[in-house]
Amino acid sequence: VQTGGYWNKDLYLCSVRTLNVSHVLTHTVFFFSSRRRHTRFLPVSWARRCVQETGIMIGFLVPGRYRSKVFDKKKLEASFGQEHKEKFGVDIQTGGYPDMGCGRYASLLNYEDWVNFNKAQRVHYNFVEQIAPFLIFMVFTGLLYPIYAAVSGLIYFLARIFFIGYMQKQGAQSVLRMIGAGLGDIGLLMAFGGSVYTTVKILQG
Repeated sequence: VQTGGYWNKDLYLCSVRTLNVSHVLTHTVFFFSSRRRHTRFLPVSWARRCVQETGIMIGFLVPGRYRSKVFDKKKLEASFGQEHKEKFGVDIQTGGYPDMGCGRYASLLNYEDWVNFNKAQRVHYNFVEQIAPFLIFMVFTGLLYPIYAAVSGLIYFLARIFFIGYMQKQGAQSVLRMIGAGLGDIGLLMAFGGSVYTTVKILQG
């Protein structure tokens, strides 16, 4: 196999990684290269790992922190404990699960806590909604253009950090959040454009 001088007849599976993002998305990503050139894919692998781990970190540190703060188990037990025990035979779970911010448990929150928790959820959901296409575009682009793909990954990584600015009082109008949204769009468009160009180059042989 010969594609733009990057693959040869020694094509082989370099690595297989299964990505789990907050138990929601599972993707199997395959990196292929020749034995002599597989190290060229290291920047893409590092960028992918940065993006993936950032998503996990955001899940724990942003909505996870607010969940433990706003859902008081004593209040939940006082309001729903008896019914929960009758239906399921166990106590209500710590942290207000499975309420994701707009359920029965959330109805007990005051307005400020409700807004802050849902903003925290939005920070995480925004990442979860975009991670699947972004990783696919970035990894596919990296088959022929690993440095370009890694740069798009770095930009997207920074975008996720800035997007946490949504937690500020200004919400969607936060300058940090708007920078994050802009950088995220740039990284995503770079990866998408790179994947389209990579597809054309592969088809051209």
